[in-house]
Amino acid sequence: LRPITENIPKPMLDIGGVPLLERQVQRLAKAGLKRVYLSVHYLSHIIEEYFGDGSSLGLEIRYLKEREKLGTGGALSLLPERSDSPIIVMNGDILTTSDFGSLYAFHQAHSAEITVAAVDYRINIPFGVISNEGPYVTGLAEKPSQRFLCNAGIYAVSPPSLDLLPY
Repeated sequence: LRPITENIPKPMLDIGGVPLLERQVQRLAKAGLKRVYLSVHYLSHIIEEYFGDGSSLGLEIRYLKEREKLGTGGALSLLPERSDSPIIVMNGDILTTSDFGSLYAFHQAHSAEITVAAVDYRINIPFGVISNEGPYVTGLAEKPSQRFLCNAGIYAVSPPSLDLLPY
């Protein structure tokens, strides 16, 4: 996204008049979350000045300041305290309408340590696909599709998994 992101972090890009990250934080607040941790690094002052303490959005925002890029899992190592219940983790640069409550309920119902939200992605092949063994045709699939579950960048993580992070 350069040169656009030279002066603004990607999560703060304007989408329909509202920064991408604000859309996410609003959805988290609507889902009933009371506290949100934002891991910040590149141009972090822009995010911190924009959101402040989060009270204008009806929740508490705290900042995890990365001295160097730590990635999604690494940023969790900066949490100041351990939660007694699972937490929702998501990348700051995704646009989603995911139901965080459903993700949490699924995670709890399956007693999972980590739940990864997935996007169902299909690739449609516009031709007949031939299966073969050497020079012999063993099958013909007319215009098949392949299905992949792809990481959506949203997770539910239980406390025992958080304990595995180095500090």
